[in-house]
Amino acid sequence: AFNDNFAHAKQLASGMSLRLTRLTQLADDWGWTGEVDELLWAVFDRFKEETWAADALLRRYHERGDTDGIRRVFTQQLAQQPDDVPLKNNLAMVLLLLGKDLPKAHQLALESHLKSPESAVHTSTYAFSLYRQGRIAEARQRMEGLGAETLKVPSLAAYYAVICNASGDAKTARKYAELARQADMLPEEKALLAGISNSR
Repeated sequence: AFNDNFAHAKQLASGMSLRLTRLTQLADDWGWTGEVDELLWAVFDRFKEETWAADALLRRYHERGDTDGIRRVFTQQLAQQPDDVPLKNNLAMVLLLLGKDLPKAHQLALESHLKSPESAVHTSTYAFSLYRQGRIAEARQRMEGLGAETLKVPSLAAYYAVICNASGDAKTARKYAELARQADMLPEEKALLAGISNSR
């Protein structure tokens, strides 16, 4: 059967990253989405130096709006590179969006913010973490500390809009929600913004 053949080919290829890569390309050419994911995970698991596999998985999950798939990749990457600050931030953000493992998300957001307080991305993740903890005024203060120009960046504007909305400032929230629509967003981010445009 086809599945047996595929499993056999994967098993034969699994010892060499080059063979797995070739098999991945073939499966992709044939449009086998699930098999491509499976092979990319095999490369990612076994050959840590083949960082393209994780990048490819992230791209595929992002295109599909599969935030949980993205979470799985970031979790595995952080397990391989436990001191990587941007990775801590990335995992914190997807956990916060998914509402999963929140104590860990808050811890990671805090750690990455303390390690690089000058990073606008890390600050916005930390502010979102504060928002998720109900610390709305503090969250807004953190975001506003970034400065007016930085807050206009669409991906950051999205979080500022959500936090302003939670603080009862619907007018500012709507203004920044408009700016945020230019960003390439995950489904959970779109849902947060949808809540703003509907609230009057």
